[in-house]
Amino acid sequence: MTKERSAKMWIHRFLIQAVALSLAMLPSVDAQAQKPSPPAQSGSAAVAPAKGDFGRVRSKKRKVARPVGKPGPQRWPTKRPAVSPAPLQIPAMGAIPFPPGERLAFKIQILGVQAGEVMLGVGAPTMKGEIPVVPLVGWIRSSSAFSKVYSIDDRLEVLVDQRTFLPLRSDFYIAEAGKKLSYHTEFNQAGKLISSRRVQKKDRDLVRDFTPVREVYDAMSSVYAARRMNLVPGLKFAYYIWDGRKERLISVVVVGQEKIYTELGWFDCMKIELVAATTGGFMSGKELNEPAKKGAAWIALDAARTPVKVVTETRIGDVTGEIYRRFVDPKDAAAAARLSPQAAPTTP
Repeated sequence: MTKERSAKMWIHRFLIQAVALSLAMLPSVDAQAQKPSPPAQSGSAAVAPAKGDFGRVRSKKRKVARPVGKPGPQRWPTKRPAVSPAPLQIPAMGAIPFPPGERLAFKIQILGVQAGEVMLGVGAPTMKGEIPVVPLVGWIRSSSAFSKVYSIDDRLEVLVDQRTFLPLRSDFYIAEAGKKLSYHTEFNQAGKLISSRRVQKKDRDLVRDFTPVREVYDAMSSVYAARRMNLVPGLKFAYYIWDGRKERLISVVVVGQEKIYTELGWFDCMKIELVAATTGGFMSGKELNEPAKKGAAWIALDAARTPVKVVTETRIGDVTGEIYRRFVDPKDAAAAARLSPQAAPTTP
């Protein structure tokens, strides 16, 4: 593996895997909140083994670059357990503890070296039709030293249902090593359908569909949903996430309370341990056999339920993300769409 590819994987694993896989929930979803799409071609609410899901390759006003393999309908591989390793349903979410305009900044380290930072932001609540929604934004940036090897300046925007924090849409804008592309995903939770569009060139889109096994979170929505949960020692549950290309089953155990020291001082936290297993997605069958990944996260027991630290394993060592700054920007809170990470802090 080249140094450039390794650098990219380290940074991405924090937001796309480390944060997402470490913090999460799966509350019940209001099936009437969204109009269902045409019936999914496979999958059911029950967690059961499946040989594969069908995806569609569709063109909308533009040329379509088809996935590798046969054109037209394509079978995406899945490998779901016959019995869930833990109850999928968890206690209902409580009130939202974080205000619009909140910013959380994390330093990312690999093998003791700072590789970059992640900033997470909350926008102002708004409406999408009859659904109350909250916009979430995350930025991923490589450090100055890392940028000399592989520069990264990515942004992830997610629109979530305020009642459940299940995602309705996500837009991932990637700017790396002088190249740009984007991924745009629509989630039909009631209809069990994920529609994905990759935009890489002006005249070519890659459009694919996937049928998740049930309701599914993504990287951003799982972080903020976790902050609304009453996590108590001994609690066990599982949930699914979609990271843009893969469906993963996350098994969670709430271990207990621990004190964590950061640049912001000491935090009393609830520690969570997890195991993430790939169960399907836009991939080849052999990728389903990759070993499950382990991780841990610490969520503060403060009023804001601040995510303090996350650790996830990689092939070359653990990646650690640790908070170093939190502030609320009421100016950005007034904007319900794209947020700027450059705003000056107005509260500690």
